[in-house]
Amino acid sequence: MDELHDLQLKLRLSIWHRSQLPHELATAWGILLFAQTSTARPSLNGEPSTFLTTLERSHATAAVLSIELGGAHVLNFLSRV
Repeated sequence: MDELHDLQLKLRLSIWHRSQLPHELATAWGILLFAQTSTARPSLNGEPSTFLTTLERSHATAAVLSIELGGAHVLNFLSRV
């Protein structure tokens, strides 16, 4: 995870729907987190991104959102304001 330090990422959080049998309706089963390095440039007015993210071993009390990733890793989203 050290290679992700100081990179701008695109993150997508979505609901994972699943059905047991082909004829059954899919129901919400979990969440998926997709992360990709971004080639995006800072906004035109030079403002930094909305959130600062940290990968920690526990939830940050100041985080606006914390996601347990497994393997004793938690992705914390901290407000830049």
